[in-house]
Amino acid sequence: MMRRNMESWFEEAATLVVPVFMILAMTFLTDINIGLRYILPALPYLYVGCGRVVPWISQWPSKKRQTGFAILALSVCTAGVSSASIAPHFLAYFNILGGGPNRGDEHLIDSNLDWGQDLIGLQKWLSANASGEAVGIAYFGQINPDIFRLRNTPIDWYLPPSRPGTMPVLPSGRASGSIKPGLYAVSASLAHGLPWRVYDASRWAPYQADQSAFDYFLKVKPIAKIGWSIFIYRLDEQQAEALEQERKRSIPVRK
Repeated sequence: MMRRNMESWFEEAATLVVPVFMILAMTFLTDINIGLRYILPALPYLYVGCGRVVPWISQWPSKKRQTGFAILALSVCTAGVSSASIAPHFLAYFNILGGGPNRGDEHLIDSNLDWGQDLIGLQKWLSANASGEAVGIAYFGQINPDIFRLRNTPIDWYLPPSRPGTMPVLPSGRASGSIKPGLYAVSASLAHGLPWRVYDASRWAPYQADQSAFDYFLKVKPIAKIGWSIFIYRLDEQQAEALEQERKRSIPVRK
């Protein structure tokens, strides 16, 4: 009996101690701050811990047991429906308490949300909603948007101007100019100021964009979100003027 109790205590402790230690270690003992994936090994222990809810409820009195299982079933169904509702954009999943996928970028960006996976979705949206219209694209990914020209489905695009001093001077007139009224597509990570490589239609190789290069776009509300990782903006003259003033404003370097 004593052996069984010790084993039970050890199992209970493991499902809690291991994930807590792993999360604390990654939080305080490393300088890694670029991906939720580093704490994913903690999840199996948490899942096992959640699984213990079923035998725990089974020990309740009859009426409470029925209520407990009903709440459990409702929770599982709600989680399933919530996940299925954003298919196939599962990377952008955030639960209701976190604001759902529409507010996911307020919590996590970079590889937690955006791997450049929605470039094809952007091209389809443009074909359906803005065919032939020039669009400024600041894309967080590994593929030049000019790839569609090679696939005989070209888009008329250019890199929007960045904040002064955050990028080299580009040969493209539109990229090195000012914000004009029109259509823009900006990846969530770039809109939140993450430094990354970006592309311009003037050449195939990317340019390095420093921190906050395109974060001025957060001053306006997007009209659409492609897979919740690429924001679509349509600027009128007033919005374009306001963004241009914001773009030229010097900002402190964040560390």
